[in-house]
Amino acid sequence: MDPRLLTITVLTADKRSVNPKAGSILVWTLLVGALLPSAWLAWRFRAMPQLGAYHDDAVYLVSAKALASHSGYRILSLPEKPFQTKYPPVLPFLLSIVWRLDPHFPENLPKVTALCWSLLPLYVFLVFRVLRQWGLRQMEAAGICALTALSPHVVLSGLMTMSELAFGVLLMAALLLLERSMTKPGVAMTALAGMAGGLAFLTRTQGIALLISASLVLLWRRRWLQAAVFSLVFGVFAAAWLVWTHAHAYTGTDPVTIYYVDYARFYLASVHWSDIPQFVQTNLDSMATGTARLLFATSGLDLASRMFAWVIAIAAASGIRRMVARSGQAHFALFSLASFLMFVPWNWPPNERYLLPLWPAIATGFYLELRHFFDLCRMNLAGSFPNRVFAGALIVLGTVVCAAIPYRNVRGVLIDLPEVLEGYRGISAARQPGYSWIRENSPADAQVLTYDDPLMYLHTGRSGYAMPILHWITYAGTPDRSDAYFKTSADFMQEHKLNYALVTAGDFRRDLQADGRRAMTAALGDQRVFDQEFASPGAIVFKLKPRLNAGLSRPGAWWAQVRDSVPATQ
Repeated sequence: MDPRLLTITVLTADKRSVNPKAGSILVWTLLVGALLPSAWLAWRFRAMPQLGAYHDDAVYLVSAKALASHSGYRILSLPEKPFQTKYPPVLPFLLSIVWRLDPHFPENLPKVTALCWSLLPLYVFLVFRVLRQWGLRQMEAAGICALTALSPHVVLSGLMTMSELAFGVLLMAALLLLERSMTKPGVAMTALAGMAGGLAFLTRTQGIALLISASLVLLWRRRWLQAAVFSLVFGVFAAAWLVWTHAHAYTGTDPVTIYYVDYARFYLASVHWSDIPQFVQTNLDSMATGTARLLFATSGLDLASRMFAWVIAIAAASGIRRMVARSGQAHFALFSLASFLMFVPWNWPPNERYLLPLWPAIATGFYLELRHFFDLCRMNLAGSFPNRVFAGALIVLGTVVCAAIPYRNVRGVLIDLPEVLEGYRGISAARQPGYSWIRENSPADAQVLTYDDPLMYLHTGRSGYAMPILHWITYAGTPDRSDAYFKTSADFMQEHKLNYALVTAGDFRRDLQADGRRAMTAALGDQRVFDQEFASPGAIVFKLKPRLNAGLSRPGAWWAQVRDSVPATQ
């Protein structure tokens, strides 16, 4: 059996053995079939019970509501309603179309789900075109695209109001146009690539890596005019966003509001130089684990799993290098490298969601490295008996790895992901009594401390804040540090004029998990400071006692209190 058949694709075939027309029918049948599970999930969970799972997804929807209601591009869920200067506007603009067609929440969520999922088939098609442009055979590209459509991480991005899929569509379009501009006379194709790249940047600021990478590749190829045109057109979009954000920048000094509206200012306000080594160590490990999770749907955090993840990540990187050498197309590889370098010092562990825009390069790189691996094994099958035994053992190992990838992804999208979404459905239902109590019993101008503040706003119309989950307790957290942090809840609420606090089922699932819920519930349960107003199995509402809520504390006092504790918590 030819080891080249043992790939991460469902099936590969030599193009000479397949009639071109029959091959095309087989390809599109495979891709349509691979999209069916995601379509089934989109329909089954069209009410979007997972809304708010990333926090950012609810922020996008709130910002879209502001656009649709002619309130400006703002974060309506925050008490100060600042302009949205953190997330670019392309995705909120698309979502605002749904708000304009149906302004009733949550009844409009099935329409939101339909819009989000509709990007997935377009993304799969564009990835197929990019892979073909990289020189992969038709069935090789189809196999990787089928895996793309069946990846639970990709599918989940098509069921949520997150920017990864919209960004991926525009990124693939820009890459296709860039490579085609190499063979077309004039600069029209390059200008279109610049427009697609500029729109990608206006979808996700990670797109700035494309401006850097594409310009460098064009200059390296001595395409001076095309480099200038691409940079100029892309730069118009980037400059427009930067000028707008500067004109509408939040001018206050509250670090919590800065957390919501400005990446750079919050990074400078919260990160110390002494944090960087820990960021680098943790983030490199997180990206290796994220790479393995993208390919295998999931990966453990034990030592053996992390070592395996590093092997997978290194193999994918080697395969990307091999792809560039084989095809001569370096745009995506350099974009991936620029993105990687951006993530290394980031103040949040970059998991598989951060790496999702790099998925086509990761999957293709790993496939090419596996193919090279099998080629080497096949060569050794003609050697001495010990070499044949060793090569045979490696082929068996490679076969197991190849079989695990489609199995884990198919299981993930058919079994694991539906279970996760059912869990979110239960969490959403458990939260509703708390939302109803706040909506019906609190004043219209009440302000609430809660973990998922934009989601709470969508359900209740009440503004509020979450206490930022800082790297001080995520990179080196302990239960004692969580307790100390949340004991400052009353000070946080007093400074930010918050009247109520809401703790619900599913809180802290993105970071501190059960320990965060325990620590916050314990802090809010202090009867000297709070009164418990409402309790249900999935939600508890507390009210800050008036004597502590009278007057204003010194602005920034809470932040200074938490910041000054850094030496003790690192």
